[in-house]
Amino acid sequence: MGVLSIGGKKNFKFDTHIVVDKVDFTENKELELNSNKNDSSYNLLLEGDNLYSLHFLMKEYENRIHVIYIDPPYNRGKNDFVYTDNFLTNGNKHLKWLEFMNSRLILAKRLLRDDGVILISIDENELFHLKLLCDDIFDEENFIANFIWQNKYSPSNDKKGITSVTEYILCYAKDKTKVTYNNLPLRDDYIKNTYKNPDNDPRGPWRSCSLYRAKNPVSYEIVSPTGKVWNKPWNYSKENMAKLIDDNRIYWGKDGNGVPSKKVFLFESVGRKPTNLILGKDVCFSLNGSEELKEIFGNREIFQHPKPVKLMKFLLQIFVKKDSIILDFFAGSGTTGQAVLELNRDDNGKRKFILCQNNENNICMSVTYERLKRIIKGYTNMKNGKFVAGIPANLKYFKQT
Repeated sequence: MGVLSIGGKKNFKFDTHIVVDKVDFTENKELELNSNKNDSSYNLLLEGDNLYSLHFLMKEYENRIHVIYIDPPYNRGKNDFVYTDNFLTNGNKHLKWLEFMNSRLILAKRLLRDDGVILISIDENELFHLKLLCDDIFDEENFIANFIWQNKYSPSNDKKGITSVTEYILCYAKDKTKVTYNNLPLRDDYIKNTYKNPDNDPRGPWRSCSLYRAKNPVSYEIVSPTGKVWNKPWNYSKENMAKLIDDNRIYWGKDGNGVPSKKVFLFESVGRKPTNLILGKDVCFSLNGSEELKEIFGNREIFQHPKPVKLMKFLLQIFVKKDSIILDFFAGSGTTGQAVLELNRDDNGKRKFILCQNNENNICMSVTYERLKRIIKGYTNMKNGKFVAGIPANLKYFKQT
């Protein structure tokens, strides 16, 4: 543990015991939001260095966080690596970045409950180094997936060579054997194109499913309402087929003489299995995150490269329960907080979020907090002028002192 070979440095050792000077956080009562009178608990926003924020959370939340999502600096040499870091000064940018991440991920692991998971957005610059680091901290056996997200609609024509149109989300568990997974909701376009109701069944839309099984050695006759006889190796026993017919779960075609098929109703759907491929057309592109900020603030440039809410909801839905606590200690514009609030609105959940963000350029106050405030209290969509109702929730704001 704690030994890697990176950037030409053999057997480089990271500190596995993180010592953080005691720093207090003080609640700013003036920024407290209370719009859910039926809930006495609070979501939290911590302003300050996230290393100290993680240490501060340890007393109350160690082994309690279900899902952690972070979108750390990608270390691309574009001034996005803005966090103070004096752990390593030997000039190797990969080691400097990894030392920065190492200290935070060690604390993050302690906050996860036994069935908890962490999701980390990254691109090619540090993907493979980060994978090695996470193998070391969380153990290789607890690797769950490398989600590949198509974040760009089309390649950039002003760049030479091969243009990247993807980013990645590494996912690890604290203990993979204890993790449970949820199916994802069916996509609206899939429902529209797949589920029909040509016979006006009062149970609603359904999709057709084959009754025929070529390798079944047992065949028998079934008779359609029009009297047509079908003799095939069916997928069901004669007794179960009779039950399907009695329950009007067999479709015989428009004229009653078509090849019989089973009706599988939309209300019976258990959703779809998640995969590690996230196509932009099915979920969202990076551009959608900026458009969301434009709707809320009227200015898409207020924060660079915000992650879209739909991406966060997609990832969270795979793992969270209705009472999960979700942590994001690179909160940025507050996308994760909005995603949690929307999930609660969608299914009457009681999830809570904890966001940590430094206040460089007043980001935490003017962007992260202000966004959450508008989502909770309601706001006017700056693109179409329509009022968007708030999502009742409670929030406390703490500042590093």
